Amino acid sequence: MCNELTAFFVTIMNDLDDREKMYEKHLLRKPEHEEKTRIQLALVENIKELTLNRARQYGITVSDDRKYFEQYQQ
Repeated sequence: MCNELTAFFVTIMNDLDDREKMYEKHLLRKPEHEEKTRIQLALVENIKELTLNRARQYGITVSDDRKYFEQYQQ
């Protein structure tokens, strides 16, 4: 069960990372959509944070992303 749960969270985080990269590329290609793209990037960041919080509740370390690690140390 633990391995399946870890795989679940890793899959979600990988998908969110891919979406974040996609929106960043979109921002460079179509600057006229900057406002909407930045909103989407903010939503992805919020979902990533919530997902990491849920994973921590299960005692699972999914990402060693420094930005999140430093936020939770404070």
